[in-house]
Amino acid sequence: PIKAQLVAEDIARQLTALVRSVRSIIHEDCTISKQHMESCNLSVNELVKELDVDMTDMENFIVRLEKLLTDLSNAESLSSKLKEIKENLTILELLAQQIL
Repeated sequence: PIKAQLVAEDIARQLTALVRSVRSIIHEDCTISKQHMESCNLSVNELVKELDVDMTDMENFIVRLEKLLTDLSNAESLSSKLKEIKENLTILELLAQQIL
C-alpha cells in the first residue's frame, strides 16, 4: 500500500504539473491571440481610415469632374452660339454689301 500511495502521489504531482503547464500554454495562446486580434483590429481601422480618405478624395474628384464637364458643356454651348452669331454677322455683311 505504501508503494501504491507513493506512485499515486507521484502521478498526482505529475498531473498537477501537467495541468499547470497546459493552463500556462492556454494562457499564453490566449494572450498571443488577443494581441494578434488587437493588432489586426488596428490594421483594419487604419485601412478603413485610408479608405475614408480615399473615398473623400474620390468624392472631391467626382465633384471636380462634374464641374469640369459642366464647364465643357457650357463652353460647347457658347461655341455653338458664337458660331451662330458669326454666321449671322456674315449674312448681315452680305446684306450690307448688297445695299451699298
